Amino acid sequence: MRTEIVCLMGLCMLGTPNARADQLVWDAQTGNGQADDGGGTWSDSGGNANWWNGSQNVSWPNTSADTAVIGANNGAAGDVIIGGTVNAGKVVFTNAGSGSYVLSGGTLNLGGATPEIGASTNARVTADIAGTAGLAKTGVGTLTLDGAKSYSGTTVVGAGVLAVAGPTTPVTNNLLAWFDAADASTITKDGGNLVSAWASKGSYTGSATASGSARPVFVTGAVNGRPAIRFDGTLQGLTNAGILTAANFANSNASLFVVWTPNNDTDYDVLCTDGNSSQYWRWAGGGYGYWALFRSARWPTLTTPTNGTHMFRLVTSSTGSPYVYRIWVDGAFVDLPWTAGPAEWRFMPDLRIGYGRTDIRLNGTMSEVLIYNSALSDTDRATVEAYLNNKWFGTGAYASSAADLLPTNSAVQVASGATLDLSRYANQRVTSLADNGGGGGALVVGSGTLTLGDGNSATFSGSVTGVGGLTKLG
Repeated sequence: MRTEIVCLMGLCMLGTPNARADQLVWDAQTGNGQADDGGGTWSDSGGNANWWNGSQNVSWPNTSADTAVIGANNGAAGDVIIGGTVNAGKVVFTNAGSGSYVLSGGTLNLGGATPEIGASTNARVTADIAGTAGLAKTGVGTLTLDGAKSYSGTTVVGAGVLAVAGPTTPVTNNLLAWFDAADASTITKDGGNLVSAWASKGSYTGSATASGSARPVFVTGAVNGRPAIRFDGTLQGLTNAGILTAANFANSNASLFVVWTPNNDTDYDVLCTDGNSSQYWRWAGGGYGYWALFRSARWPTLTTPTNGTHMFRLVTSSTGSPYVYRIWVDGAFVDLPWTAGPAEWRFMPDLRIGYGRTDIRLNGTMSEVLIYNSALSDTDRATVEAYLNNKWFGTGAYASSAADLLPTNSAVQVASGATLDLSRYANQRVTSLADNGGGGGALVVGSGTLTLGDGNSATFSGSVTGVGGLTKLG
């Protein structure tokens, strides 16, 4: 451990630098004799000397006494990715030369008596925020919190804007195929809105195609005000022959997300890998669910969705032995007491969207399909699901169960001149809403509902705007 000698009025003492509070500036390009803007990894292990102390680069001390300043005003901002869990007492976002910073990755654990995130400019935090002493937002900029945060204690909006929002994009690492009906630029259609091609936005950029009577219909405003592709349950379906190849899935791991809406349909295919009945995933009549991206298995006690918008998630992993299949439907984990071995993986030439066998085709709409050639981590899976939920489910039943991005046990205070913006997400619960510093600021509610109540009294003298609701309990 490095020590330093501190002498005051002739009295000398030994001490350690880490015993004091350090204020360090993020440095994306070490070795330039200054702090430089840009992205990189904020390490909790002391391995990355990406912090400038005014005279040299040092590793992050990783204590709750320290302040991290992100923004050097001399280059392009980037994505600062937290590796593991980092400890800090305060994070301050200042101006970059251009752009806005995103703090992503693992967990920011805020400690000390008054944990704080300051933002004199706009910034976004997609990483988890942990800690037990609350969170104070300071600075005149807008701080956007994407995704649920796990800290506890009072949330204080002392200045500027604290915005709560679900992620607006999915995880893109290892995203092989991405079919998004809300992106009209990926849809090739004629004057009658008959779809001949649906292009992928992933690393694979080919299309699923159809011709003649097999073409489905592009429908605007179909799901949560967004467009979708409509299949009529007869001969319509889209096919791609370039995605499901052994070369694209060298490690045999995969993650699949599908958002679809059956129209009073009790026996239909959603996504298939081949025309053979044992080699595709679908919902089937009689409560039989066939699960597959590359292999199928039937689970007979499954409740079959027949209408309404639903989200399906499948994650497969070859880590260890045997291969493991994990299923979620509308955010709920389905416990499947079986696994599949390597010999049962089948890479088919065709990916079929909306159809499989000619007698079992989807009557309904397809909104979005994401296929990853990796088994996503729990954090990444939650991010993708939050993105899809925010986009396609709005304020519906599923959205309410996936809401509450701020901790529900947090009391919220908004100071005069500050704003808490909930307009970009569905529903939120907190224990109370109150003034801070002798006055109340602004609360903006979107189409969802802010629910308050823990049995205690609180006073909020600020403004409340928006088209959503406000519910007081207790």
